[in-house]
Amino acid sequence: MLANRLLEKFEKVRLLGELSSTLWIKCGSLIFLTCQTSCLILLMRVSRSVQNSELYSASTVVVCSEFLKLLLSIFLVLSQEGEIKRSISSIYNQIIVQYDDMIQILIPSTLYIVQNNLLYFAISHLNAVLYQILYQSKIFTTAIFMILLLNQRLRSTQWFALLLLSTGIILTQLPSLDQSTSSSEFHSNFYGLLAILLASFTSGFAGVYLEKIFKGTSTSIWMRNLQLGLFGVPIGLFGVFINDASRVKTLGFFYGYTPIVWIVVILQAFGGLAIAFVMKYADNILKGFSMGLSMILSSLISYFLFDDFTPNMYLFVGSILVISATLIYGLPAKYDAVYPNVNKA
Repeated sequence: MLANRLLEKFEKVRLLGELSSTLWIKCGSLIFLTCQTSCLILLMRVSRSVQNSELYSASTVVVCSEFLKLLLSIFLVLSQEGEIKRSISSIYNQIIVQYDDMIQILIPSTLYIVQNNLLYFAISHLNAVLYQILYQSKIFTTAIFMILLLNQRLRSTQWFALLLLSTGIILTQLPSLDQSTSSSEFHSNFYGLLAILLASFTSGFAGVYLEKIFKGTSTSIWMRNLQLGLFGVPIGLFGVFINDASRVKTLGFFYGYTPIVWIVVILQAFGGLAIAFVMKYADNILKGFSMGLSMILSSLISYFLFDDFTPNMYLFVGSILVISATLIYGLPAKYDAVYPNVNKA
């Protein structure tokens, strides 16, 4: 009897230790993703704010970040397996033997490359605040594809969050409608808006499609990132060939690269792994907090550093609604999922 009580106490202490450790990991992942997202957006803006003659090719940065992410994924797989021989065998099995599984990865991998290029185009035509706010529309597209691809039912609070999101986005556009802008500035903002909406669409579909693959198999998330990288690098090189072949041939692949550009490459590579890390050790509510906090942080820094927008009531209220929608939508949902083993990964 005494032994059973002691075992129960030891078990409680062990569970409290695991809970404390998990809490630290969640807080750490939240802080890391928030800082990573904020720094990436602002540094992308800085790196693109140079004369066109000195500007680097965004498509080459995508390739570099994909290649770095591939190397990081290989390292993480090696660390996970513990032995080089076992790691090589695991990679060979996932890539060569189960080739049909690799083919499924081709779809989201291609869309992520398209998305990254769209984001670079959008950040060149929008200020950091509008960029961050409008890109939150990916939550709406993600919800739609969750229903279409995963057959999941959303709670009423989540639909309310989507309503807040759409209202917030409309409010953030009202100042630009009231201001008289030149034809070139209007077209620049329009193309940036179109690019960010297309990026949200590809982000929603690719994310949900990849989620469907994750939930349907027991393959580690690091191996999935490795598979994505194997497709991402050649697809990215194809994008360089299509968009910047003559420029790269004339000026070189790394023309216009500065220390800031290399930091952008590193941040973008770690960003893909950071989201996977947050989803593994944290949850959607922390990810929602992270996106909302990064939006506030980058907006404040952008106001003081770039002075490329004038804060007003429309933008203030719209930002609050978008942040509120992000947090409400990220609350734990109680719906019946097609894949009941989602929390067993």
